[in-house]
Amino acid sequence: MLASREARLLLALLTLLLLPLSWWAPIFTLTQLWLFDDRVSMFSVVVSLYESGNLLLLLIIGSASMLLPLFKAVLLVAQNLPRKRLALSPTVNRLLSRLARWAMLDIWVVALLVVLVKLSAWADAEVEWGLYLQLTLVVLMLWQSRATPNH
Repeated sequence: MLASREARLLLALLTLLLLPLSWWAPIFTLTQLWLFDDRVSMFSVVVSLYESGNLLLLLIIGSASMLLPLFKAVLLVAQNLPRKRLALSPTVNRLLSRLARWAMLDIWVVALLVVLVKLSAWADAEVEWGLYLQLTLVVLMLWQSRATPNH
């Protein structure tokens, strides 16, 4: 468990600030036919899905990889604010613990993308720092949601 409410609040704020950065950070570099390089980020995946008209996949990936983690990060900040300013209800605390179960979904989606590219004979994928940033944020949010007292 984290030492104090202030430390938990600082960690939650850091997570909230780093989360949007992870959306634009390169997840992997896709090389096609050894000639063309394309850096893929979560944001570029969402834009590509929108442009290609894959609205169901856009909804699934956008909500699981961007909206749910953002909502969870905001709840973590709110949960660690001084109680005089905001007190979360037990329902919101239960919601936060349920969101922890979905924490690895975005990494799973990215891993599937990398595997699909690796199976292709026409392209190769090299993992970039954005994947590690997203993985770190997922672990931080999971740890914070379990380390934060629910009272």
